[in-house]
Amino acid sequence: PLTPEQAARIELPNQSTAPHSITLTSPTKPGSTWTALLTRTVPVIDPTNQVVFVIAEIAHPYDGKESLPIGTFVNASIPSKEIPKAMEIPELALVNDAYLWAVDSEMKLVKINAKRLLSHNGMAYVKLVEPALTPPLTIISRPLTNFRTGMSVKTDKQ
Repeated sequence: PLTPEQAARIELPNQSTAPHSITLTSPTKPGSTWTALLTRTVPVIDPTNQVVFVIAEIAHPYDGKESLPIGTFVNASIPSKEIPKAMEIPELALVNDAYLWAVDSEMKLVKINAKRLLSHNGMAYVKLVEPALTPPLTIISRPLTNFRTGMSVKTDKQ
């Protein structure tokens, strides 16, 4: 099952596209991976939770060193579409899912509104909302609650 947000980030298989290669893992078999093809979607959206179901097929699930028994729950790593103008920042740098702190050329703090797109492995992927500065930026990875716009700062790079 994929949420609408997850489904929007990938290219769903259809009749005009070739199946996508994905990687499967299972919490019941740590360290094991299987390559599968994302071949199709179920043509109905679940009315209770609005998820869309995608089907992945493993060509020969019992031929490898680790078989994948029928009914095993798996996690799927599916390549996503490119997100234009997105930034990868440490999760801790995003404050209240609304903004981040950066340092301008005069070594002053600048508060920049940001919108979280997704998070993965301790990183947040954001888009800047009306950025006061343009990338590349010096982002404060562990902002403090007493930060104020225009405060002078000293970075490790000085």
